[in-house]
Amino acid sequence: MTLRTIQPLWVDALRQATPYIHRYRHKKIVVLLSDETLASPDIQSIIHDLGLLCCLGVKLVLVQSSRHRIDHVLAEQGINSRWHRDKRITDAQTLAVITNICGQFRFTLEALFSNYLTNNSPLNNTKVRVISGNFVLAKPLGVIDGVDYQYTGGVRSIDAQAIEQNLDHGHAVLLSHLAFGVTGECFNLCSADVAIAAAHAIGAEKLIIYASDADMSGLPNAMTTDQLAKQSSSGLSNTLQWALQAATAGIERTHLVSYEHSGALLLELLSTDGSGVLVSQETFEVFRPAALTDIHDIQRMLTPLVQQGVLIARSYEQLEQDISHFTVITRDNQVIACAALYQFGGHIAEIACVATQSSYQKLGKGKQLITYLEEKAK
Repeated sequence: MTLRTIQPLWVDALRQATPYIHRYRHKKIVVLLSDETLASPDIQSIIHDLGLLCCLGVKLVLVQSSRHRIDHVLAEQGINSRWHRDKRITDAQTLAVITNICGQFRFTLEALFSNYLTNNSPLNNTKVRVISGNFVLAKPLGVIDGVDYQYTGGVRSIDAQAIEQNLDHGHAVLLSHLAFGVTGECFNLCSADVAIAAAHAIGAEKLIIYASDADMSGLPNAMTTDQLAKQSSSGLSNTLQWALQAATAGIERTHLVSYEHSGALLLELLSTDGSGVLVSQETFEVFRPAALTDIHDIQRMLTPLVQQGVLIARSYEQLEQDISHFTVITRDNQVIACAALYQFGGHIAEIACVATQSSYQKLGKGKQLITYLEEKAK
């Protein structure tokens, strides 16, 4: 066998990723990076994946989250951390600790993205620059329920224009959960609030939240807000609460991605099934009438069944004439199953051409379509 006949696995993977590369090019994505992600043994690969997205034309806004590190350092220094309504009460002593931690986070992240000079680095010569600044304007939370939050604040506004100007120059923008108010005072904000506000302000395509395997344990790869809310009776982790908050606030798609598995981000964004958990207000799979643009996908699913003698052959022209009879299931805008409903007058109809994309067979998609068309026939 010559080298010409060998096709590495990544060739097929790259071909399959092409629609997603095209889809996300020049799109804005907000990524919430926790301190646990930064401490992950796989952090260099995570940075490489983020750098690769930038090289593919994705516009990245990174938001830092330091909750666990803050808890750890405060405990080490014997500083009592007080909470009210799931928000940390930030006094002057706590603010000093948080300021130091945020500076370390920024320093570490910039160092990781500066690895492009290493010859064996996937980021070699890519020069992805991380830009940070006073893009977030804060406001004090003040007194709630008689509790003074002191230096804990909320998001007053996001300087979307300044962020987008940097994104247009190919930079990744880093937003801290420390921000200044109109008088120059520094406030500690909730990272999720910053990420959601930023996603809204710049019209981001989606929000990515890095999470642990434990956060996603037992969850399907796609959930609606209603489904996730039902999990709240057993208690949601901070990460899941943030995902629910983002989806409820109108972020169309929020993805939980594991920081414990190499390449999880690329698998989540550049494949149909992904690798993490997608949270959205609407269901991930859609039943809809077939369109003329679906004929090639329908033919591709029908062909193996025709070859096996299960279905009769239908030409492109015949499918074009019958397309109004077809219903398809789409997953992330990709057709994964089809079926047709033919009415013969009176109360007689036939369900035909039930087919499922090979990677989704034995998952009940055909049965779902038959049930759907039975109800439609009724």
